Amino acid sequence: MSALGPYWRLVVDNRSGVALAAGGVVVKYRRAKFDSSGVYTPEASEQTVTIGTSLANGSTATGTAVDNNSTGLYYLMADFRIEYAGLASSSTGTVSVYLQTSTDGGTTWPDTTTNAVQGRPVHTASWAAVSSAQKGWAQVR
Repeated sequence: MSALGPYWRLVVDNRSGVALAAGGVVVKYRRAKFDSSGVYTPEASEQTVTIGTSLANGSTATGTAVDNNSTGLYYLMADFRIEYAGLASSSTGTVSVYLQTSTDGGTTWPDTTTNAVQGRPVHTASWAAVSSAQKGWAQVR
């Protein structure tokens, strides 16, 4: 079974204390698998997911679902690079990115209710009375 699952998406949870501007979180990823001869094969190019809407403090936003079953892709793992834009003002809090999987073709997803995001934690950025941009790296294996 793939760590990514047959269908997956990213969820951003904003607990920074301030709103995030549209495009304030950009996630770039490159998936990988083992080919039929057992050779590690990374995806040819990096993919990008941008949370396109502004995101109020205390709310979540979901990215577009990725079909990991289409055209025989079956990627097993991914490397993620997360870019958090600078905040509009100083804050003390976190912004977290989660990976969620669906086992029914993307019809049903884990809960994203405020204060109850379900999914695999990918990365969390913390701010302590600052507003500067941040970057993070994560692997899902």
